[in-house]
Amino acid sequence: MDRPAGADGFADLLQELRVRSGRSYDDLARATFTSRSTLHRYCTGAGLPVDDDVVLRLGEACGADPGELDDLVRRWKTALADRESGAVRPAPAAVEPSAPDPLPVEPEGAEAVGPAPGRSRRRAVLLAAGLAVVVLAGAVVVTVRGGDAPASAGPTGATGEDVCVNRSDVRRADGPTGAFDATWTADQLCPNEPNVPVFLTPLAREDDPGAQAGTLYSTESWFVCWTAGRLHSGGNRIWYYTQGDVSHPDHRDRRAWGFVPARYLDTVVDPDPGTPQCPALRAGS
Repeated sequence: MDRPAGADGFADLLQELRVRSGRSYDDLARATFTSRSTLHRYCTGAGLPVDDDVVLRLGEACGADPGELDDLVRRWKTALADRESGAVRPAPAAVEPSAPDPLPVEPEGAEAVGPAPGRSRRRAVLLAAGLAVVVLAGAVVVTVRGGDAPASAGPTGATGEDVCVNRSDVRRADGPTGAFDATWTADQLCPNEPNVPVFLTPLAREDDPGAQAGTLYSTESWFVCWTAGRLHSGGNRIWYYTQGDVSHPDHRDRRAWGFVPARYLDTVVDPDPGTPQCPALRAGS
């Protein structure tokens, strides 16, 4: 479905305000008398409110200050004008949430569309009965606080296919300075491009080096969960959470934990079906 050329500006700000407020889609929909499906379309740029009363209710429910409310209304008017003038662009594939989580993107009813495709060089995955994924052991593990290892450490998939391998014999904890202050006992080992930037937030701009928590150097790394964020250059809003190999000098307290846009991973679809959705972001992260 095509959408107004200016819809992304409105959607990005609305999503940023929603995430900052800590409200889930269900919570914000109830507070603004909007359906969850419709709200998700607003936050992904696939739809627009019909009047500014709805825009103001959404902004106020997210705790927007007067300047942010003005900006939200301005972006909505721009998107609305684009729609009325016929200025549209193709919408990236998006998926609708199926469960009440803070940042879902799973299909729901008639609003659903197919999962966002991977990058063009991703290969199709053949799933055949009896096919076993062999994992090599004995990789170097770099110990950091909490018993974690940077995402590049650990065994690698032996099949050579661009697929993620689930591992349940690990422990990953981002700690109180991370985005979630959570612990995971499984991860997904996925192929990725080398020298990947790791961002502090899934709402970061890819061209902002000050928003980086660290860097991933390897071409195969582990990821513990995914979340929805800013539309990135890969054409969708899926970001994966991991720990980089080195911290950004301005954000050493994050221990290189952060978010990687899906465009850098060799997943077949986004979100990767074997990777769990992230919990709610920690307040202030």
